[in-house]
Amino acid sequence: MLDVGLGVARSARLLSTRAMSLNQLDHRNISSLIGTAAKTASLPTATLRRPVYQALPRQRHFSSSSSRLNTPLPPEEAFRPAATTSSAPQAPLATYLGPMSRTFYRLKLFSMTSLLFASSLTPVFLFAPAEGVTLAARCGIVAMALGTSGVSTALVAWIGKPYVGRMALRKGEKGQAMIEANNLSWRLRPFQTTIYRPSFIRPTSRPFANWELPEEPGAVDDLQAILADSSSGSESGARRFLIAETKDLKTDRVVGSWWGQVDDAGQVKCTGQGKPVRHFQVHEELLGDEWRILN
Repeated sequence: MLDVGLGVARSARLLSTRAMSLNQLDHRNISSLIGTAAKTASLPTATLRRPVYQALPRQRHFSSSSSRLNTPLPPEEAFRPAATTSSAPQAPLATYLGPMSRTFYRLKLFSMTSLLFASSLTPVFLFAPAEGVTLAARCGIVAMALGTSGVSTALVAWIGKPYVGRMALRKGEKGQAMIEANNLSWRLRPFQTTIYRPSFIRPTSRPFANWELPEEPGAVDDLQAILADSSSGSESGARRFLIAETKDLKTDRVVGSWWGQVDDAGQVKCTGQGKPVRHFQVHEELLGDEWRILN
């Protein structure tokens, strides 16, 4: 009985010791938490509310007028004289649209595509394996295909070359009327022919065209005014003046010019420089009263 009593007493002491240690730990944790809260409360509010990232000041960009002056001009403005770049181009006095311009464009495009397609299939016709077909027969097939496509392409190009898709009547620098006629080359490149002297336009005998700039125009009504305006002369007394000029609109390059020359006897003869467009196909029934200058 004595041993049992001693064991119970020892167990009670151990339990009381552990309880005291746990209470001490709880008091220490609570005191540390209270101290941390007190330190936090003692800090100034400005320190607690200070943001982590500070906003950078706004930077203002100033543009000078010199940068605007150094800005390059558009391509269509760069080719104009400096005195006329700021002014808008004058509106045309009259305009004309060819009703079959899209038809001719599609016809030329189809003919060019067929020629390229036939040319690309030439190696297939020559070297493709085929029984019973000799090399001479293959060469004949290739020649016939290329010849047919080439002839049709050339014929379409010759027929559609003088067709005018768009035409404008404008006033020149000295008040004279001039014509801008647009057409397509056989390579589908847009050309513009500026006729500075519309009085030199004559009827033509070329098929699929009704206007031309002839080599010998004959009598010219405003010849005296043209001679007064022209300033270039030769030793023989003949004067040379520009009648028309053809320009490639994609490259803005002059591809040909048509010049007139008057000798002492008053005879006018015209010559070409480069490859100017001389023949034009225009539906005259669609021209209004503004085009009466063409007589």
